[in-house]
Amino acid sequence: RRAEHAEKVAVVAQQEKAMLRKALDDTVSQIESFTSSDMIDRRIVAQLLVTFVSRPQDQREVLALMSQMLEFNQQQRVAVGLEKPPRRSLYEALFGGGGGGDD
Repeated sequence: RRAEHAEKVAVVAQQEKAMLRKALDDTVSQIESFTSSDMIDRRIVAQLLVTFVSRPQDQREVLALMSQMLEFNQQQRVAVGLEKPPRRSLYEALFGGGGGGDD
């Protein structure tokens, strides 16, 4: 009985994952169909936020998608953990400067 229950739970989880993946793919398609506009549909942002919160394993993918939508610069991508900070030279590390972050 436990094995049956576990199998049913696994099937439901796979179906839910497939539905969420389809919603995310649909959202990506909608985003890609946008021209370079400054307007973003609130429904898309809402769906991305729901996916981000409800699917921790997909958070990096959602962040990457949102960073593209919102045209993040390198500093913003570093701030949300999508990129590593640029390496500083030994001179900059010892004497300051060039590290940014004071903006």
